Amino acid sequence: MARIDLLQLSVPVLLALPALAQTFVVDRNNGPGTNYTAIEAAFAAVPNGATVLVRPGAYTPLGDPAIVGKSVTVLCEPGVELLLAPGRVVAVNGLGATQQVVLRGMGLRSTHAVGIGTLRCIGNQGRILVDDVSGGAGQASLVAVNCDWLAVSGSSFVAGVECTDSRSVFEDCLLSNTADSTLVLVRGEAQLTDTQVYGAIGFGGLPAGGAVELVQADLRVLGDSSIEGRPVLGTNLIGVAFVGSGTLRLDPAVNVVGALPLIPATIAASTVAMPHVTTVGGALGSNATAALHGPIGHLGILGVGLPGPVVPVPGSPDPAFWLPTPTFVQAIGSPAIGQPLTAVTAIPNSTTLRGTALIWHGFTYDPSVGLQTSNPSFLVLE
Repeated sequence: MARIDLLQLSVPVLLALPALAQTFVVDRNNGPGTNYTAIEAAFAAVPNGATVLVRPGAYTPLGDPAIVGKSVTVLCEPGVELLLAPGRVVAVNGLGATQQVVLRGMGLRSTHAVGIGTLRCIGNQGRILVDDVSGGAGQASLVAVNCDWLAVSGSSFVAGVECTDSRSVFEDCLLSNTADSTLVLVRGEAQLTDTQVYGAIGFGGLPAGGAVELVQADLRVLGDSSIEGRPVLGTNLIGVAFVGSGTLRLDPAVNVVGALPLIPATIAASTVAMPHVTTVGGALGSNATAALHGPIGHLGILGVGLPGPVVPVPGSPDPAFWLPTPTFVQAIGSPAIGQPLTAVTAIPNSTTLRGTALIWHGFTYDPSVGLQTSNPSFLVLE
């Protein structure tokens, strides 16, 4: 039987958080308290460390909404949608190593009926956290180039994702495409947790793009993820799940569907039970619950901290994505079937914490496989 500790962390971590950031309001209707009516103007003008609150509405930027070389937290109320003209993108570029951008609750789509709304991140040493971003009523894509720290949670990109020379993490996401490969990883490394990746549907008797394409990249797939090639309409054919070259580690729980062979010989693949962490909640005045799932029977440690530079974990093949201090152990025990190791964090009802990101990691040990590090799982408090 697993030992499950439910610790109420009433705030050693939260006491270490920075002071309230300067806050600016974007409202296309210019309601009370508005600082900007155009989102691209706000992104360009707000100072380093600012929080941008975006009120509901459809925004049609006249230029690229771009955050360049500064820390900004963007919190969108329900109903915010950016309508991007062809060629326009939402951009995060040139972050320094200590800088961080949070994008939460944003809908992206094109003003053109069959266009694509794109989030493009280029040349970032700092951290980018994308939470609850999707195509809304249209299609959205994600492009990352030379990004050291990109984490995406609870988001949907149905016009493809391409990461080049980047380190990326996806949790509880839906990724698909209409023609080419859905998730393209060119060098770099990526982790998928509880994420569904679907290849494109084939037409005219020919398979379309596969679900995942690796180009000398490293991929780890965890939890209840699914990687699926899609059928070719009017035939019994099905597209490929994986294509390309690189290294692949799959948890046994991962579902893979596609043309045979499921994994080509050009990809060095292994199947091994690995730990993964999930988080829910995070509203101010409520609780955040984290759970460390498996491997069953291994000794597990579950902790919480603040996002920070990627740091090696001695003895583990995978790094941690948090600041070494302050971090706090919340639970120690052994995950069991149907009983993950869990911890509850009480979030104070304080607006000073709005937009703060917390990150959880799990670590497990068993003599047969040694020390393992989970995915990073984050929540944005709001």
